[in-house]
Amino acid sequence: MTGVPGAGKTLVGLDIATKHIDADDDLYSVYLSGNGPLVKILCEALARDRVERGREVGEKIRIGTARSDVKTFIQNVHHFRDECLLDKSAAPIEHVAIFDEAQRAWDMEQTSSFMLRKKNTPTLINQSLNF
Repeated sequence: MTGVPGAGKTLVGLDIATKHIDADDDLYSVYLSGNGPLVKILCEALARDRVERGREVGEKIRIGTARSDVKTFIQNVHHFRDECLLDKSAAPIEHVAIFDEAQRAWDMEQTSSFMLRKKNTPTLINQSLNF
């Protein structure tokens, strides 16, 4: 999806991810962003919202539990990548990956170069992401 800044692209992605947070759902989703501050802000805002909504209906939800729950469907793309590389034999459990700022994503060559320089993982990325 494309659009001008402020058009609601992030909101649409989050809406999809939050509607499909059950691991048994065929559309089990994860929202990924390489923007670390955005991930932190979104996670905290949604965790606080979850606690508040629970309070409104008489349900006590601890902020730590809410934060943990939110982190299952909003993740830093770099952490997601690294986790996928830990078990090269298994595809991620998420069936849908929503990439925020996908136009900034690296191609295979740039990713492989980064992995070699920063993670000391030569060409592993080429073999692992064929899922």
